Amino acid sequence: MKNSNENYRLFDPVLWLSNKNELFLFWSNSYEWYDGKAGVWFSKYVNNKWTDIEFIADGVMINKPIVNFKGEIVLPIALWSHVNPGAHPDLEKGKSVDSTKLVYKIDNYPEIWIAKSLKKPKFYSKITTVPDSVRTHDEHMLIQLKDSSYYCLIRTKNGIEELRSNDGMDWSRPDSFSLVSPRSKFFISRLKSGRILLVINNSKKRERLTAFLSEDECVTWSKSLLIDERMGVSYPDAVEGKNGNIILIYDRNRKSDQEIIIARFNESDILNSNYKGITKEIITNFNN
Repeated sequence: MKNSNENYRLFDPVLWLSNKNELFLFWSNSYEWYDGKAGVWFSKYVNNKWTDIEFIADGVMINKPIVNFKGEIVLPIALWSHVNPGAHPDLEKGKSVDSTKLVYKIDNYPEIWIAKSLKKPKFYSKITTVPDSVRTHDEHMLIQLKDSSYYCLIRTKNGIEELRSNDGMDWSRPDSFSLVSPRSKFFISRLKSGRILLVINNSKKRERLTAFLSEDECVTWSKSLLIDERMGVSYPDAVEGKNGNIILIYDRNRKSDQEIIIARFNESDILNSNYKGITKEIITNFNN
Protein backbone atom coordinates (compact mmCIF):
# COMPACT_ATOMS: atom_id res chain seq x y z
CA MET A 1 0.00 0.00 0.00
CA LYS A 2 1.43 3.37 -1.01
CA ASN A 3 0.31 6.97 -1.27
CA SER A 4 0.98 8.45 -4.68
CA ASN A 5 2.04 11.70 -2.99
CA GLU A 6 5.48 11.12 -1.50
CA ASN A 7 4.88 13.87 1.08
CA TYR A 8 2.34 11.65 2.84
CA ARG A 9 3.23 8.77 5.14
CA LEU A 10 1.14 5.73 6.03
CA PHE A 11 1.70 4.58 9.61
CA ASP A 12 0.34 2.72 12.64
CA PRO A 13 -1.23 -0.26 10.82
CA VAL A 14 -3.76 -2.20 12.90
CA LEU A 15 -4.87 -5.71 11.91
CA TRP A 16 -8.10 -6.65 13.65
CA LEU A 17 -10.17 -9.83 13.50
CA SER A 18 -13.74 -9.00 14.46
CA ASN A 19 -16.08 -11.21 16.48
CA LYS A 20 -17.61 -12.17 13.13
CA ASN A 21 -14.22 -13.49 12.00
CA GLU A 22 -13.77 -10.61 9.54
CA LEU A 23 -10.24 -9.31 8.97
CA PHE A 24 -9.77 -5.54 8.88
CA LEU A 25 -6.69 -3.45 8.24
CA PHE A 26 -6.76 0.08 9.67
CA TRP A 27 -4.00 2.67 9.22
CA SER A 28 -3.31 6.36 9.52
CA ASN A 29 -2.29 8.75 6.77
CA SER A 30 -0.54 12.07 7.37
CA TYR A 31 1.06 14.87 5.41
CA GLU A 32 4.70 14.47 6.45
CA TRP A 33 5.32 13.17 10.01
CA TYR A 34 2.18 14.63 11.57
CA ASP A 35 0.13 17.40 10.03
CA GLY A 36 -2.38 18.20 12.80
CA LYS A 37 -5.17 16.30 11.07
CA ALA A 38 -4.01 12.94 9.69
CA GLY A 39 -6.83 10.47 9.01
CA VAL A 40 -7.84 6.86 9.71
CA TRP A 41 -8.58 4.55 6.78
CA PHE A 42 -9.47 0.88 6.46
CA SER A 43 -9.77 -2.04 4.11
CA LYS A 44 -11.38 -5.43 4.67
CA TYR A 45 -10.26 -8.84 3.41
CA VAL A 46 -13.14 -10.40 1.46
CA ASN A 47 -13.02 -13.31 -1.00
CA ASN A 48 -9.23 -13.50 -0.94
CA LYS A 49 -8.67 -9.83 -1.73
CA TRP A 50 -8.70 -6.46 -0.01
CA THR A 51 -11.64 -4.14 -0.59
CA ASP A 52 -11.26 -0.58 -1.84
CA ILE A 53 -9.91 1.67 0.90
CA GLU A 54 -12.37 3.81 2.87
CA PHE A 55 -11.89 6.90 5.03
CA ILE A 56 -13.25 6.81 8.60
CA ALA A 57 -12.32 10.04 10.39
CA ASP A 58 -9.59 12.60 11.01
CA GLY A 59 -7.02 11.48 13.55
CA VAL A 60 -4.79 8.53 14.40
CA MET A 61 -5.71 5.05 15.65
CA ILE A 62 -2.87 2.88 16.88
CA ASN A 63 -4.91 0.38 18.96
CA LYS A 64 -7.61 -2.11 18.08
CA PRO A 65 -11.29 -1.21 18.22
CA ILE A 66 -13.79 -3.18 20.29
CA VAL A 67 -17.33 -4.38 19.66
CA ASN A 68 -19.65 -3.23 22.43
CA PHE A 69 -22.66 -5.09 23.82
CA LYS A 70 -24.93 -3.41 21.26
CA GLY A 71 -22.85 -4.82 18.42
CA GLU A 72 -21.28 -1.46 17.52
CA ILE A 73 -17.63 -1.08 16.63
CA VAL A 74 -16.04 1.46 18.95
CA LEU A 75 -12.81 2.99 17.66
CA PRO A 76 -10.20 4.81 19.82
CA ILE A 77 -9.23 7.62 17.45
CA ALA A 78 -7.16 10.61 18.59
CA LEU A 79 -6.26 13.96 17.08
CA TRP A 80 -2.82 15.08 18.18
CA SER A 81 -3.29 18.78 17.46
CA HIS A 82 -1.26 19.50 20.61
CA VAL A 83 1.75 17.41 19.49
CA ASN A 84 3.79 19.84 17.42
CA PRO A 85 1.40 19.67 14.49
CA GLY A 86 2.70 20.37 11.02
CA ALA A 87 0.72 21.99 8.26
CA HIS A 88 -1.91 19.91 6.56
CA PRO A 89 -3.10 21.70 3.40
CA ASP A 90 -6.65 21.87 4.81
CA LEU A 91 -5.45 23.49 8.03
CA GLU A 92 -3.46 26.05 6.09
CA LYS A 93 -6.78 27.14 4.58
CA GLY A 94 -8.10 27.99 8.03
CA LYS A 95 -10.01 24.80 8.81
CA SER A 96 -9.80 23.42 12.33
CA VAL A 97 -9.99 20.06 14.06
CA ASP A 98 -11.38 19.09 17.47
CA SER A 99 -8.69 17.29 19.45
CA THR A 100 -11.14 16.15 22.15
CA LYS A 101 -12.91 13.70 19.84
CA LEU A 102 -11.36 10.48 21.07
CA VAL A 103 -14.05 7.84 20.60
CA TYR A 104 -16.02 6.93 17.49
CA LYS A 105 -18.48 4.12 16.93
CA ILE A 106 -19.97 2.38 13.94
CA ASP A 107 -23.72 1.77 14.03
CA ASN A 108 -25.51 -1.21 12.48
CA TYR A 109 -22.63 -3.61 12.84
CA PRO A 110 -24.69 -6.47 11.35
CA GLU A 111 -24.56 -4.52 8.07
CA ILE A 112 -20.79 -4.30 8.14
CA TRP A 113 -20.45 -6.88 5.43
CA ILE A 114 -20.73 -3.86 3.16
CA ALA A 115 -17.46 -1.99 3.56
CA LYS A 116 -19.13 1.37 3.05
CA SER A 117 -20.94 0.97 6.37
CA LEU A 118 -17.65 2.11 7.94
CA LYS A 119 -17.40 5.12 5.68
CA LYS A 120 -19.49 7.49 7.81
CA PRO A 121 -18.98 6.63 11.46
CA LYS A 122 -21.16 8.20 14.10
CA PHE A 123 -19.16 10.39 16.42
CA TYR A 124 -19.52 8.79 19.84
CA SER A 125 -18.04 10.93 22.56
CA LYS A 126 -15.42 13.47 23.53
CA ILE A 127 -12.95 12.85 26.30
CA THR A 128 -12.51 16.43 27.46
CA THR A 129 -11.30 15.58 30.94
CA VAL A 130 -7.65 14.97 29.98
CA PRO A 131 -5.86 18.34 30.16
CA ASP A 132 -3.80 19.30 27.11
CA SER A 133 -0.93 19.96 29.50
CA VAL A 134 -0.54 16.20 30.11
CA ARG A 135 -1.61 14.86 26.71
CA THR A 136 0.92 13.32 24.39
CA HIS A 137 0.49 10.51 21.84
CA ASP A 138 -2.72 9.33 23.53
CA GLU A 139 -2.63 5.72 22.27
CA HIS A 140 -5.73 5.09 24.36
CA MET A 141 -7.48 1.74 24.45
CA LEU A 142 -11.02 0.90 25.54
CA ILE A 143 -12.75 -2.04 27.14
CA GLN A 144 -16.39 -2.51 28.09
CA LEU A 145 -16.98 -3.89 31.55
CA LYS A 146 -19.65 -6.42 32.51
CA ASP A 147 -21.95 -3.69 33.86
CA SER A 148 -21.86 -2.06 30.37
CA SER A 149 -19.67 0.83 31.54
CA TYR A 150 -16.42 1.67 29.77
CA TYR A 151 -12.87 1.62 31.03
CA CYS A 152 -10.13 3.51 29.20
CA LEU A 153 -6.38 3.59 29.64
CA ILE A 154 -4.51 6.48 28.05
CA ARG A 155 -0.86 7.43 27.68
CA THR A 156 -0.02 10.82 29.21
CA LYS A 157 3.07 12.72 30.23
CA ASN A 158 2.50 11.32 33.72
CA GLY A 159 2.54 7.73 32.47
CA ILE A 160 -0.54 5.56 31.95
CA GLU A 161 -3.74 6.94 33.46
CA GLU A 162 -7.26 5.52 33.66
CA LEU A 163 -10.72 6.91 32.95
CA ARG A 164 -14.20 5.48 33.40
CA SER A 165 -17.58 6.19 31.85
CA ASN A 166 -20.99 4.79 32.71
CA ASP A 167 -22.38 5.28 29.21
CA GLY A 168 -19.37 5.98 26.99
CA MET A 169 -20.42 9.62 26.74
CA ASP A 170 -19.35 11.34 29.96
CA TRP A 171 -15.88 10.50 31.21
CA SER A 172 -14.22 10.82 34.59
CA ARG A 173 -11.08 12.84 35.06
CA PRO A 174 -7.95 10.72 34.61
CA ASP A 175 -6.65 8.96 37.69
CA SER A 176 -3.18 7.64 38.26
CA PHE A 177 -2.98 4.00 37.26
CA SER A 178 -2.35 1.57 40.10
CA LEU A 179 0.64 -0.03 38.37
CA VAL A 180 3.99 1.62 37.74
CA SER A 181 4.26 2.53 34.07
CA PRO A 182 6.30 4.69 31.68
CA ARG A 183 5.02 6.95 28.93
CA SER A 184 4.57 4.12 26.46
CA LYS A 185 1.99 2.01 24.66
CA PHE A 186 0.23 -0.86 26.46
CA PHE A 187 -2.32 -3.54 25.54
CA ILE A 188 -5.62 -4.42 27.24
CA SER A 189 -8.31 -6.90 26.23
CA ARG A 190 -10.87 -9.29 27.67
CA LEU A 191 -10.00 -12.98 27.41
CA LYS A 192 -12.50 -15.73 26.65
CA SER A 193 -12.44 -16.71 30.33
CA GLY A 194 -13.83 -13.30 31.28
CA ARG A 195 -10.60 -12.13 32.89
CA ILE A 196 -8.97 -8.98 31.54
CA LEU A 197 -5.44 -9.13 30.16
CA LEU A 198 -3.09 -6.15 30.43
CA VAL A 199 0.44 -6.03 29.03
CA ILE A 200 2.50 -3.07 30.20
CA ASN A 201 6.04 -2.02 31.04
CA ASN A 202 5.95 -2.45 34.82
CA SER A 203 8.61 0.21 35.34
CA LYS A 204 9.22 3.89 34.76
CA LYS A 205 11.37 2.83 31.82
CA ARG A 206 10.69 0.72 28.73
CA GLU A 207 11.73 -2.50 30.41
CA ARG A 208 10.10 -5.33 32.39
CA LEU A 209 7.32 -6.04 29.91
CA THR A 210 4.74 -7.85 32.05
CA ALA A 211 1.37 -9.51 31.52
CA PHE A 212 -1.25 -8.93 34.23
CA LEU A 213 -4.71 -10.37 34.82
CA SER A 214 -7.67 -8.71 36.51
CA GLU A 215 -10.46 -10.81 37.96
CA ASP A 216 -12.48 -7.85 39.27
CA GLU A 217 -13.08 -5.71 36.18
CA CYS A 218 -9.89 -3.61 36.23
CA VAL A 219 -10.00 -2.77 39.94
CA THR A 220 -6.89 -4.79 40.82
CA TRP A 221 -4.25 -6.68 38.86
CA SER A 222 -3.38 -9.53 41.19
CA LYS A 223 -1.76 -12.04 38.81
CA SER A 224 1.32 -11.29 36.72
CA LEU A 225 3.96 -12.84 34.50
CA LEU A 226 7.21 -11.12 33.54
CA ILE A 227 7.62 -11.58 29.78
CA ASP A 228 10.86 -9.71 29.04
CA GLU A 229 12.93 -7.86 31.64
CA ARG A 230 15.40 -6.27 29.19
CA MET A 231 15.72 -2.56 28.48
CA GLY A 232 14.17 -1.30 25.26
CA VAL A 233 11.14 -3.61 25.05
CA SER A 234 7.92 -1.80 24.18
CA TYR A 235 4.70 -1.43 22.17
CA PRO A 236 2.94 -4.74 22.91
CA ASP A 237 -0.02 -6.07 20.98
CA ALA A 238 -1.69 -9.43 21.50
CA VAL A 239 -4.38 -11.84 20.40
CA GLU A 240 -5.90 -14.91 22.06
CA GLY A 241 -5.82 -17.99 19.83
CA LYS A 242 -8.54 -20.58 19.48
CA ASN A 243 -6.57 -22.97 21.70
CA GLY A 244 -6.30 -20.38 24.47
CA ASN A 245 -2.71 -19.45 23.72
CA ILE A 246 -1.89 -15.75 24.03
CA ILE A 247 0.28 -14.53 21.17
CA LEU A 248 2.12 -11.33 22.09
CA ILE A 249 4.17 -9.20 19.71
CA TYR A 250 6.47 -6.35 20.75
CA ASP A 251 9.65 -4.57 19.71
CA ARG A 252 13.08 -4.22 21.24
CA ASN A 253 15.63 -1.46 20.69
CA ARG A 254 13.84 -0.05 17.67
CA LYS A 255 16.72 2.31 16.82
CA SER A 256 19.53 -0.26 17.02
CA ASP A 257 18.69 -3.98 17.12
CA GLN A 258 15.25 -3.30 15.60
CA GLU A 259 13.90 -6.62 16.84
CA ILE A 260 10.28 -7.69 16.49
CA ILE A 261 9.57 -10.50 18.95
CA ILE A 262 6.67 -12.92 19.29
CA ALA A 263 6.06 -14.46 22.71
CA ARG A 264 3.59 -17.27 23.35
CA PHE A 265 2.10 -18.29 26.69
CA ASN A 266 -1.33 -19.01 28.15
CA GLU A 267 -3.62 -17.74 30.86
CA SER A 268 -2.56 -20.48 33.25
CA ASP A 269 1.05 -19.34 32.94
CA ILE A 270 0.04 -15.88 34.20
CA LEU A 271 -2.10 -17.29 37.02
CA ASN A 272 0.82 -19.42 38.20
CA SER A 273 3.67 -17.03 37.30
CA ASN A 274 5.08 -19.83 35.16
CA TYR A 275 7.84 -18.10 33.21
CA LYS A 276 8.96 -21.49 31.85
CA GLY A 277 5.74 -21.58 29.83
CA ILE A 278 6.85 -18.61 27.72
CA THR A 279 8.34 -19.24 24.28
CA LYS A 280 9.90 -16.40 22.28
CA GLU A 281 10.93 -15.95 18.69
CA ILE A 282 12.66 -13.03 16.98
CA ILE A 283 10.86 -12.66 13.67
CA THR A 284 12.88 -9.73 12.36
CA ASN A 285 15.88 -7.65 13.37
CA PHE A 286 18.45 -5.22 12.01
CA ASN A 287 20.39 -8.04 10.36
CA ASN A 288 17.58 -9.57 8.26
